[in-house]
Amino acid sequence: MSAERRPGAARLARAIEAPPGDPTEAPDAMAILCGCEEPPPFPEGNVFPTEWRTETPKLWDLYDESRDPGWTPNRLPWETLRPEAFTRAMIHTYETHT
Repeated sequence: MSAERRPGAARLARAIEAPPGDPTEAPDAMAILCGCEEPPPFPEGNVFPTEWRTETPKLWDLYDESRDPGWTPNRLPWETLRPEAFTRAMIHTYETHT
Protein backbone atom coordinates (compact mmCIF):
# COMPACT_ATOMS: atom_id res chain seq x y z
CA MET A 1 0.00 0.00 0.00
CA SER A 2 1.50 3.35 -0.98
CA ALA A 3 2.06 6.18 1.53
CA GLU A 4 -0.72 8.19 -0.13
CA ARG A 5 -3.23 5.41 0.58
CA ARG A 6 -2.23 4.74 4.18
CA PRO A 7 -4.20 6.88 6.61
CA GLY A 8 -1.91 9.18 8.50
CA ALA A 9 1.26 8.38 6.51
CA ALA A 10 1.13 11.59 4.50
CA ARG A 11 0.41 13.58 7.66
CA LEU A 12 3.41 12.01 9.39
CA ALA A 13 5.61 12.64 6.36
CA ARG A 14 4.63 16.32 6.39
CA ALA A 15 5.39 16.57 10.12
CA ILE A 16 9.03 15.53 9.71
CA GLU A 17 11.28 18.53 10.16
CA ALA A 18 14.65 18.77 8.46
CA PRO A 19 17.54 19.56 10.77
CA PRO A 20 18.68 23.19 10.58
CA GLY A 21 21.47 24.22 8.22
CA ASP A 22 23.31 22.66 5.32
CA PRO A 23 24.03 18.93 5.93
CA THR A 24 27.26 19.19 3.93
CA GLU A 25 28.74 21.73 6.37
CA ALA A 26 29.91 21.34 9.95
CA PRO A 27 26.94 21.63 12.34
CA ASP A 28 26.27 24.92 14.11
CA ALA A 29 25.63 23.96 17.73
CA MET A 30 23.68 27.13 18.51
CA ALA A 31 21.35 26.62 15.54
CA ILE A 32 20.68 23.08 16.71
CA LEU A 33 20.36 23.74 20.45
CA CYS A 34 18.67 27.15 20.67
CA GLY A 35 15.13 26.91 21.84
CA CYS A 36 15.58 23.44 23.33
CA GLU A 37 14.00 22.68 26.63
CA GLU A 38 15.33 20.44 29.32
CA PRO A 39 14.00 16.90 29.06
CA PRO A 40 11.17 16.01 31.41
CA PRO A 41 12.21 14.44 34.71
CA PHE A 42 12.19 10.68 34.90
CA PRO A 43 9.42 9.27 37.07
CA GLU A 44 10.40 8.06 40.50
CA GLY A 45 11.19 4.36 40.43
CA ASN A 46 12.07 4.33 36.73
CA VAL A 47 13.52 0.88 36.03
CA PHE A 48 15.67 2.25 33.18
CA PRO A 49 17.47 5.24 34.68
CA THR A 50 19.96 7.20 32.59
CA GLU A 51 22.27 7.30 35.60
CA TRP A 52 22.74 4.82 38.36
CA ARG A 53 24.25 5.98 41.61
CA THR A 54 26.81 3.51 42.87
CA GLU A 55 27.78 4.45 46.38
CA THR A 56 29.87 1.38 47.16
CA PRO A 57 32.19 -0.85 45.11
CA LYS A 58 29.90 -3.82 45.73
CA LEU A 59 26.89 -1.92 44.40
CA TRP A 60 28.89 -1.00 41.28
CA ASP A 61 29.86 -4.67 40.80
CA LEU A 62 26.23 -5.77 41.06
CA TYR A 63 25.10 -3.11 38.62
CA ASP A 64 27.87 -3.87 36.13
CA GLU A 65 27.27 -7.64 36.26
CA SER A 66 23.51 -7.20 35.75
CA ARG A 67 23.93 -5.55 32.37
CA ASP A 68 23.71 -7.34 29.04
CA PRO A 69 27.20 -8.78 28.49
CA GLY A 70 27.06 -7.72 24.85
CA TRP A 71 26.76 -4.03 25.72
CA THR A 72 28.74 -2.70 28.63
CA PRO A 73 29.20 1.09 28.62
CA ASN A 74 32.27 1.10 30.87
CA ARG A 75 34.09 -1.11 28.36
CA LEU A 76 33.36 1.01 25.29
CA PRO A 77 36.33 2.90 23.77
CA TRP A 78 35.11 6.33 24.93
CA GLU A 79 38.45 7.93 24.06
CA THR A 80 37.64 7.34 20.38
CA LEU A 81 34.32 9.22 20.57
CA ARG A 82 34.46 12.32 18.36
CA PRO A 83 31.35 14.51 18.89
CA GLU A 84 32.54 16.86 16.16
CA ALA A 85 31.99 14.00 13.70
CA PHE A 86 28.27 13.79 14.53
CA THR A 87 26.18 14.82 11.54
CA ARG A 88 23.20 17.11 11.88
CA ALA A 89 21.00 14.28 10.62
CA MET A 90 22.30 11.95 13.37
CA ILE A 91 21.73 14.58 16.06
CA HIS A 92 18.25 15.33 14.71
CA THR A 93 17.41 11.63 14.65
CA TYR A 94 18.41 11.32 18.31
CA GLU A 95 16.44 14.44 19.27
CA THR A 96 13.28 13.23 17.57
CA HIS A 97 13.81 9.55 18.48
CA THR A 98 13.05 8.41 14.94
